[in-house]
This record gives sequence, C-alpha cells and structure tokens, in this order.
Amino acid sequence: MITIGKRRYAGIVSRFVLAFLVAASATAFAAGSYPDRPVRLVVPYPPGGGNDVIARMLAPELAKTVGTQIVIDNRPGAGGTIGSNFVARAEPDGYTLLIINTLPHTAAAGLYKELPYDPVKDFEAIGMIGTVPYMLAVNSSVPAKTVGQFIALARAKPGAITYESAGIGSATHLAGEFFKSATGVNLLHVPYKGGGPGLSDLLSGHVQATFENVAVLTPYVQHGTLRGLVITSSKRSPLFPDLPTMAESGYPGFEVAGHFGLVAPRGTPAPVIAQLSQALDKALADPKLVKLLATQGVEAQPDTSAAFAALIQAESAKWLKVIKDAQIKAQ
Repeated sequence: MITIGKRRYAGIVSRFVLAFLVAASATAFAAGSYPDRPVRLVVPYPPGGGNDVIARMLAPELAKTVGTQIVIDNRPGAGGTIGSNFVARAEPDGYTLLIINTLPHTAAAGLYKELPYDPVKDFEAIGMIGTVPYMLAVNSSVPAKTVGQFIALARAKPGAITYESAGIGSATHLAGEFFKSATGVNLLHVPYKGGGPGLSDLLSGHVQATFENVAVLTPYVQHGTLRGLVITSSKRSPLFPDLPTMAESGYPGFEVAGHFGLVAPRGTPAPVIAQLSQALDKALADPKLVKLLATQGVEAQPDTSAAFAALIQAESAKWLKVIKDAQIKAQ
C-alpha cells in the first residue's frame, strides 16, 4: 500500500482542482456561454473626449453583435493610466474591455517612471475601430502656405516659431517632437493645461502652430481661421483631400494618427478574443455607424486582432524612441 503525506496529498488535490477548473472554464467558453452578463467598456478619460465619444457611438451596435449590454465606465486620471491599469488588473474573462488610442496608450511607458502595467504585454488586442488623422495647422497670420514653406521658415528662424500642445507628454506634444526630429527644425514648444487653452491662444495668434487631430481642427480650417498645411497620417483625410501627407511631402515613414481600438486584459481566452473581434468587425460593417464615426473625423478601419497587436507594438517602439530622444517626462 502506498502512503502519501497529508501536505503532499493536499497539494495534489489542489493542483487537480485547479486543472479541472481551468479545463471547465475553457470548455464553457468553447461551448459558447460567453457572454452571459453585461460587458464593461472602460474609457480611461473623462466624458466628452475622443475616446469617450467613439466608445459611446460604438457601444449600441457592438451590444447587438456581441449579444449583451455594453456599459461605458469612465475612469479618468494620470493621462489615461488609471483606467488602463484598472483593466490590466481586471479578471481576464472578457467582461472588462478598454478602448485605447495607441499613441497615448503606448507612450505612457516612456512618460511614467513607475507605470504599474505594460501597455503592450498586459493586454490582448481585440481589433481596431478606426483612425483619426492629425494635421499640422498654423494661424492664418503665418506666411507659410505649404509644409515645405513652414520648414524653410522654421530653419530661417530657429526657435522663433511656437507650437502649442495639451501638455507635456500629450499626443500633440509628441507629434510636434516627432516632426522636429524628422525635419531637423527647431520649434518652441508651449504646453498648456489641456487642449482648450492652447487652441484658444493659437486662434488669437499668441502661438503659431499645432499638431492636432482633424476632428478638432476641421471647423477652424474650413472657416479660414487656421490654415492646414499637411496631413500627418499615412494617407490623406477625406475631409481635406487636397492636403498632402508628410510622406507625399518628402518625409516617408512619418506618421502621426490616432489609432483607436479595443483591448482586453492579458490572459483573456482566445475564443473570447476571437468572438469579440468578429463582433467588432460586424458592428463596423454597419453603414450608419461608419457615417456616425466619420462625423468625428474617424475613418472606420476594422482589422484582425493580430494586425492590431502588431500596430500596438510598432507604435510603442516609435513613441518610446521619440520620448527618449527628446528626454520628455510627464509632469
């Protein structure tokens, strides 16, 4: 007769029970029991911002395709890192998701010294929602009519041309630093506490330029208060088809855009990720949602979870380099 010590026996039983629960969980997911309750979609910013508006546009249609209610949960603070950390630490069961803009999401690792999560490794990519192009725009008093003329003007007067941003480490700041690095010009960065004050000073001529998304700039450029010089995303904006991209202007590889998508906590079962990815694709096939997103300057671009994961990694490498080279630290 073989005897087993009580402690060893208890350990064997514990491992058996754990293995059983894992297998049972996988079987349940495979059997299609997901979802059986509402799904929380965390927005790591206050209501009214880009992430929030896109999430609220997406939620009703996504609820139909997923088959359960999508509840928006705003968890703002610390440049989006509070909400992101909440999701990174959530149960990986498919019931807590995060909407991200890849630029600030990946840049956080370079801006915050003790970030409690990894923006790439601690999340599973579900899929992309769409892209918001960015634009270099100037106050109408600036004589430059093209990005080439703007660069020539900046080179002629190093440090004399100012550009505003929503603050140290913001997307608009990083876009400007990337532009400086790519073109070799010296612009003077003027940070503000949020996008509103900076835009106000740009409109009044206290600062001269900005690198902002087209959704924000469209009404001012259309009315001639600001002058758009170039689109910084990889392709032209449908809202401004006559504006060239940076690549078309002689700077291949330069791209600044807001790539919005959904992620889940690391370890979320693959069948659930696949189900959510398919549901997202189906939601974005609705012409009404595509048109609604377009009103915010968002070009719907559904893609596979693998493709979105690769994009997140590429964005991380790009923005961490920009931050390191410019020695930027969040305030």
